[in-house]
Amino acid sequence: MGKRNYTRIDNLVQRNLRRCWQNQMTQCKFRGEEYHITWEEYRDLWLENDRWQQKGTTSSSTVMWRIDKTQPWSVTNIEFMTRTEQLKQKKTRKKS
Repeated sequence: MGKRNYTRIDNLVQRNLRRCWQNQMTQCKFRGEEYHITWEEYRDLWLENDRWQQKGTTSSSTVMWRIDKTQPWSVTNIEFMTRTEQLKQKKTRKKS
């Protein structure tokens, strides 16, 4: 991922993403899950392809999903999908 020239809007996006990253770390700590994604990795993952613009709470919003629940949150153990896809994955996991 190349370096970006951050404008004022980019700074607002980064501030919002940083808050999301901090919330995710706090939730993982609360649930007893290991979290190995740095701020820079989190920021770059969401800024890649402007993925952050699809972030949200609707069924078509993009979410970060841990592939293997027995492994820590890390850049090699996550993927992005819509909330609808995530719910389907959760149902599939519960059946197995």
